[in-house]
Amino acid sequence: MATSISSTTATPPATSSTASTNASKSNVTNKLGAGSGIDTSSLAGSLVDAERAPRAAAINRNIAKNDGIVSGMAAVKYVLSNLNTALADIKDVSDFKSFSISNSYTDYFTATATSSADDGTHSILVGQLATESRITGTNAFSATDTSVNSGAAMTLQVTIGTVTTNINVAAGSDTPEGIVSAINDADVGLSAYIVNTGDATTPYKMVVSGTTGSDNAISSIASYSGTATPITLKGGTTYALGSTSLNSGTAMTLKVTNGTQEHYVSIDAGSDNLTDIATALNGANLGLTATLAGSSGAYYLTVQGDADVVGSDFAIATYTGTVTSDTSSPTTVSYGLFNSTSVSISKPSTAISSGNNYWGTTVQSAQDAYLTVDGISITSSSNTVTDAVPGVTLSLIAANGTYSSSTVSGTAGSIRLTTDTSLAKTKITAFVTAYNDAMTLMDEVTNPKSTLDTYGATLVGNSTIRTLRDTIRAFTVDDSSTTSGSLSALRDIGIEIDTAGKLTLKETTLDSVLASSYSDVITMLTGDQEALSEYDTTTDAGFSGDLSRSIFKMIASYGTVSVESRNASTRIIKYQDDLAALEERMKKLLERYTQQFATMDSIVGNTKSTQTGLTSSFDGLMAMYTK
Repeated sequence: MATSISSTTATPPATSSTASTNASKSNVTNKLGAGSGIDTSSLAGSLVDAERAPRAAAINRNIAKNDGIVSGMAAVKYVLSNLNTALADIKDVSDFKSFSISNSYTDYFTATATSSADDGTHSILVGQLATESRITGTNAFSATDTSVNSGAAMTLQVTIGTVTTNINVAAGSDTPEGIVSAINDADVGLSAYIVNTGDATTPYKMVVSGTTGSDNAISSIASYSGTATPITLKGGTTYALGSTSLNSGTAMTLKVTNGTQEHYVSIDAGSDNLTDIATALNGANLGLTATLAGSSGAYYLTVQGDADVVGSDFAIATYTGTVTSDTSSPTTVSYGLFNSTSVSISKPSTAISSGNNYWGTTVQSAQDAYLTVDGISITSSSNTVTDAVPGVTLSLIAANGTYSSSTVSGTAGSIRLTTDTSLAKTKITAFVTAYNDAMTLMDEVTNPKSTLDTYGATLVGNSTIRTLRDTIRAFTVDDSSTTSGSLSALRDIGIEIDTAGKLTLKETTLDSVLASSYSDVITMLTGDQEALSEYDTTTDAGFSGDLSRSIFKMIASYGTVSVESRNASTRIIKYQDDLAALEERMKKLLERYTQQFATMDSIVGNTKSTQTGLTSSFDGLMAMYTK
């Protein structure tokens, strides 16, 4: 042992390199000798971080790359959608049917045209305007909150044309204000208001106006004290159960006549029983209340109608199968569902004194409009006439002639419709802009040196974008599938592609072609199609229709842009799972390192204790020999 020590102390000096290495080792050894001199927790963490960092960085790079794909594809889809919107404005014949209208009698009528109109001149002579009924009464009021029925509820029974309607006025609302409000809220084609005549004592009168046309004349308004009772229909035949099948499980249809309105309520197959029929009627939003009534073994339906509907104006017919207003000769069935009227009266019995004349004076009578268009006599219940000239709506303002003895006479005015090509030019220009915007964006997302925020350089080297761009560009240089006259492609109307792949528009060429060959432009662009389905892959649809169909396939949910974006999103989820798994592995590795370094630290501590003991022993021996 003494020899070994002597040998150790006699070791020759090391070189500077060796000394440095040994010094480093000595430092670690000294720290180990200190037992707890090394921060083992920090050391374990550093080792784990060193192992985690490159792996996490690789995964995060993949996540960032696919995030870029998602963002880039979203931007591409956006600009392609805008391009398709611009194409939608030039792919139907109606997109090019815009008209300018000259009118010689603007003080008497105006005209607007839709795409279904045609060029031409039409003569128009208005003999009489349509007017609405307007009635008031001789009675007037000192205030708008004056009670007319001692605070009790009221019913107004109004006859418009041949239809009588009840309007309930709640208790406490029996005032001019309340009555006017009830009429307006009833939504029966009437408008009520109060006028101030300026009379010193009773200045307020109620006025009611209807809808234009003689068939909409207000025949009468009668006032009753009390609230109208709704008509109730009930079944005259009873059934053992509410679930008893009435029509052998076959579908049924109920036709509900409610005043002048007819509604069809479908009863599905298997639902042909009292319970389901009541549910269907209540769910039809017709203002009806259907109830399963009766007792065990004797069930029937009751249907309470709308209190506004009078007498025989409320009825329900029953048919087998599915029936609509277009069904010819439907098969009627009864089953005794609605063949009894339990309450037939729908107005109170007490009339308010006729001395209270609120509505007895006709201020204006309802009448139809009479006019001639191109010499043909026309009668209209409205001053808006839509079927006199195809595709043209006439708005009558005043009579420029007279009407007498069923004859319109006077000097006719005229309107002239001329195709307006300026809107077509605007739409074509918008397409060029949208196309160039799309190409610019696709250039940016594939350019590795792009400085565009968010989307720039997100799809570098992406073959899908390259294919999409080449496909769209090919349409702009190839001939249309529906050439017409001398027009074969966009170049023939002044649209060409430059060296950067962008479209340029020669306005003078476009103006000339629109002026001289408008129908050929329409055919070349639209294929003379109207509202052709995007799913129609066989019909030639012209340049615009064909390109629109192609872009639709690109951006549809099943298209290449959407699919690639979804695939990138799926990969992101996988990489995020990989990142989570890596973190879990690193957590376990840290636990293992921490345990190992703790064991090591314990061993070092024991070694230090032994070293101290040996040093003490040697010191004692040396002291003995040196005495």
